[in-house]
Amino acid sequence: MESSDALEREIRTRAVELEKYCEDITRCRVVVESPSSHHRQGQHYHVRVELSVPGQEIIADHDPKQHAEQMDPYLAVRDAFHHAERELRKYTAKVKAQLHHGR
Repeated sequence: MESSDALEREIRTRAVELEKYCEDITRCRVVVESPSSHHRQGQHYHVRVELSVPGQEIIADHDPKQHAEQMDPYLAVRDAFHHAERELRKYTAKVKAQLHHGR
C-alpha cells in the first residue's frame, strides 16, 4: 500500500513500545499490505511484524481472513503488535526460565 506518514508514526511508536517487553530486539520489520479486492466490502489489511531476538525470529501478523470486519489499517496494525507483544512475553519467559535453570 502507499506510505502514510501517520501510519508510519503509529508503527514506529508501537515498535518502540515492544522494548518494554524485551530489550534484546535487534530488528523489527513491519509490512502492511492492502490486497486488491474486487468486492464491495472494501480493503482488508494484512500486517506482519517480524522481530529478531537472540537465537530466534518472531513473526506476528494480523490476518484479514480472521478479522474480516476490520478494514482499518490502524486496527490491523494494533492487532499485529498485540500479537507481537504476546510472542515477546513468551520468549522472555522462556529465556528467564532457561537462565533460572542454568541452561
